[in-house]
Amino acid sequence: MKMLKKKNNDGPWSINIHRQTGFTLTEIMVALTISLILMAGVLTIMSTSKRTYSLQSEMAQLQENARFILDDITYSVRLAGYFGASGKSIPGMGTGLGGTNNGQIVSHPNTSSKVSNFPFSDTLIISFFDPGSKLKLQNAGEELINEGPFKLTKGNIKKIKSDIKKEFSIGETTVKLAKDSIIPSENSSVIISDFAGSGVYVVTNISATTPPVLTINPALKRNHLWPVEIFSAATPITYQVRAIDKNGNGKATDPIDGFALLKTLRNENGQYQLLPFIEGVQNMQIRYGVVSGSGNVNYTDNPTPSAQMLRVTLLMRTPNRRNDLPDTDSRKFFLDENLKPKGSNPYNPSKLSKEVGYRHRLFTTTIKVRN
Repeated sequence: MKMLKKKNNDGPWSINIHRQTGFTLTEIMVALTISLILMAGVLTIMSTSKRTYSLQSEMAQLQENARFILDDITYSVRLAGYFGASGKSIPGMGTGLGGTNNGQIVSHPNTSSKVSNFPFSDTLIISFFDPGSKLKLQNAGEELINEGPFKLTKGNIKKIKSDIKKEFSIGETTVKLAKDSIIPSENSSVIISDFAGSGVYVVTNISATTPPVLTINPALKRNHLWPVEIFSAATPITYQVRAIDKNGNGKATDPIDGFALLKTLRNENGQYQLLPFIEGVQNMQIRYGVVSGSGNVNYTDNPTPSAQMLRVTLLMRTPNRRNDLPDTDSRKFFLDENLKPKGSNPYNPSKLSKEVGYRHRLFTTTIKVRN
């Protein structure tokens, strides 16, 4: 602003100039533009970091699920052919690997789980005496425990063995169960086992007393020695991959739908049922390893009694479709090398639009089979 002022009353006018401080409009616009660019960069970094963290969490969970499944299958495979204390097979049940009727580990393709450009997922069935189906016996020498602190002395062991010998002697037709034992249904079969062998018996009657008493047929064929184990049945544990209908439209083929591994589990009523076990399993391949004379291992998809190992391959997929992933996995997944010579293409998610927003990983383990 310019101001005119007289130097004195008679002198000429003087001019004083005062500058106003501040930013011009141009400077403000430049500053705002730079700030917006910086904020956009920060938000982009935060969004990317959040997406990466979320995806890595899902991948870590996927890896943990795969490890849990392989550990669970390994445990079941190593129980295959378990017949209680005897370690001997029951007539008609067979041992080791083989067909559906004579083996404890069998597998077959699940033709209902076909996916485009994808081999069938195998269904694995393992038969053994599930410890969960073991009946609890009325403790031999239980009166010793009820009398006070129970010590496992030589005398007590002798008493227990004596009671077992009386209760499980040849010709006996009754079995006393503990109060908290699971109770088989009438006309069902139970397996009575000790170190000398196992036998199958039919439950013809269950008393209404507490604890319950089972009546079996036929009578015990021999004297049983301590310890004696009773199982309600040899349980076939099934592992099967199925598509899951997540949006409830009656189909399981939409991009949002997923996959899960189902397993034979006990339901709330104590009955065995094929139930969802772990989500995110898209395919499972089972191969049987046979060691040749030269020491090489040859894998086949046909169960054979000469197989010495079992190879399990899982293709895992993140369970939830992510909208912030606009692409698919670019890699190819060879579920089994033996599939390639047969003309089956490897699974290539990048060619399928329904796989957009998902990530995949392949996991494999080899299990020693007890024959």
